[in-house]
Amino acid sequence: MIGRQKERRSYFRIVDEVGLRYSIIGQDEDAAVECAGEIELSLPALLADLDQQFNRAANALWAENTLAAQAIGILNRKISLLAGHFLQGVEEVQHQYADVSASISGCGMAFHCQEPLAMETRLRVWVVLQPSMVVVSFTARVVACERVSEIPAPDYLLRLSIDEHCNAAREQLVQHVVQRQSALRGAERAAADGSGLVVD
Repeated sequence: MIGRQKERRSYFRIVDEVGLRYSIIGQDEDAAVECAGEIELSLPALLADLDQQFNRAANALWAENTLAAQAIGILNRKISLLAGHFLQGVEEVQHQYADVSASISGCGMAFHCQEPLAMETRLRVWVVLQPSMVVVSFTARVVACERVSEIPAPDYLLRLSIDEHCNAAREQLVQHVVQRQSALRGAERAAADGSGLVVD
């Protein structure tokens, strides 16, 4: 029963604004190394646990005070960049993330891009969650890349399936989706209370 509930939760989906970057995995590369947080009691695992707690608190705060949640998220990102500088070197700090609107679930995501990718292409993906600015990394494969338009610029809808062994990333995305849905519903109820409307 618990297993089925967890499986259903992985399909909960939300459209959210995130920071995003990704790179293609070469045939000779080890794809599993990007799925952080799988080794218990390791530093990455402890940081991943703190990120989950922070993301949960930031989403709850967002329902009450959007500006405060954004400010704290930016501060958290700054601390993460400093930690990355000391733990991994300057190169990691220089990565740039694109701001995109993405459909996110615990098993995959979809977003628009300007370059087509072939089916089954393997990717490393980094997603910056809002408002916490927590970075979730995982590996994935392309399950669809549909051309949307060519004018005024090429536009493709890219759909990814997250690799099953990226359990920590999958669970963190599920928690983010559930928390954001709850926060959005709370904001809708608050707005309805103020206007006299009823939100089911």
